[in-house]
Amino acid sequence: MAVRFDAATDAYTSSVVPSGAFTCTCWVQLVSDLNYYSPVWGVFNGTGVYRYLGTNSDGTTLTFFGQGGSGSNVTGPNMVVGTWYRVGLVVNGTNVTMYHGTAAGTLTTATGTAGTAAVNEFRIGGSTFTDEVLNGRVAAMKLWQAVLTPDEIAAELAQYQPLRTANLLRYHPFLNAETVDYSGNGNNLTVGSTATVTEDGPPIPWGPARPRMIWIPGVVDPGPPAVEDPPMYLRRVAPARR
Repeated sequence: MAVRFDAATDAYTSSVVPSGAFTCTCWVQLVSDLNYYSPVWGVFNGTGVYRYLGTNSDGTTLTFFGQGGSGSNVTGPNMVVGTWYRVGLVVNGTNVTMYHGTAAGTLTTATGTAGTAAVNEFRIGGSTFTDEVLNGRVAAMKLWQAVLTPDEIAAELAQYQPLRTANLLRYHPFLNAETVDYSGNGNNLTVGSTATVTEDGPPIPWGPARPRMIWIPGVVDPGPPAVEDPPMYLRRVAPARR
């Protein structure tokens, strides 16, 4: 499942921002091409400093905007409406690496730089520029106060549940349109004035498959291992849009 954003007033926000080096992974899908900047997530300070992932002004080119003192954009894929994309973003000092791809195949790497000016707000589904709106879905968002390796990023993007818990700053599976942080750190988000809804998510399992039982000749083969379901507390009924 995933949370759907489609208004300037439905962004999720938090005053807890990453400091120093960090890694963020998530899945994103455009529901509509707005032919304008469409923010997915980012950090801001409200005075023109920003470092965020979203589409460029054409509405489809996924870009990390590294402004804030100084920085260069990192260009990702030209997104197709209705297609899920997996994205890993590593910010290490002024160096930025984006890993991106669709549901199948290997990840593509792009690099650039980021500014270092201070930020004080984390946002999902919008930016501090009120005319920038994401009409799309976001799922399986995880943010670590650490630099993950390419292999770690690929593994994290293959399931909702975090494999690495060390240095995990926030974790929002978005199986429901909710603002709870499931990392254990209590970094919950604040919802905007417009409610969000739950919609279909990316084609990934909740977590790793259960170990398969050893097959003994003469005994019925139990078949392939099942994929673990998310805990019941994560599978609540999504609130209706107001």
